[in-house]
Amino acid sequence: MGSGINWRIAKQWPRVPTETVADLVRAIIRQKNTVESYSSANGVSIAFPVAAEYFLSVIPSGTVLPRRESVLRVKDADTQRLLMAALNGHVGYAWWWMFGDGFDVKLSDFTSATIPDAWVKNPQPAIAMGQRLLDAMPDCAVEITIHKKVWRNVNFHLKPELIAELDRLHLSALGLPEQPLLRHLRIMRSSSSWNYAAP
Repeated sequence: MGSGINWRIAKQWPRVPTETVADLVRAIIRQKNTVESYSSANGVSIAFPVAAEYFLSVIPSGTVLPRRESVLRVKDADTQRLLMAALNGHVGYAWWWMFGDGFDVKLSDFTSATIPDAWVKNPQPAIAMGQRLLDAMPDCAVEITIHKKVWRNVNFHLKPELIAELDRLHLSALGLPEQPLLRHLRIMRSSSSWNYAAP
């Protein structure tokens, strides 16, 4: 990882609430390939929202409009789906919550996230999961009105069973147990805090 992300990790490390979450962060940063390493001058695009209030859904660019988004071009549709699997579950959200600023979503917040080494060696399970996310998009479409303008987005958490399966696949690829991490990550997303005493 670059010096910039290493500095951010060092700065944010005191926010890690438990050793279990510390294990997750260590596992994420130990992986060798970042989202940025999948970028390409040609191919297809994957898009990131510009603000947290639009849900942190990472989807093919231009598929849900109007939506303010930042775009990363990647080699092909398989790569696009792999990155969707890596970034749309609770693990991707935890990465942003740890290193983002709480509202604005910088492209670097996600491009510095890593892909599990296990998925690099065998990407097919993650690609298949990314395709399932893509197929679920019509059922997960949402709208939000801000200053009298309607914006559209995708909230994959309207399909909790799909996200649960994605989370299990991701944690397994990182070599981590499901519990108590899944419970911690779900609380973090629902309460926007590290308070794991929450119900």
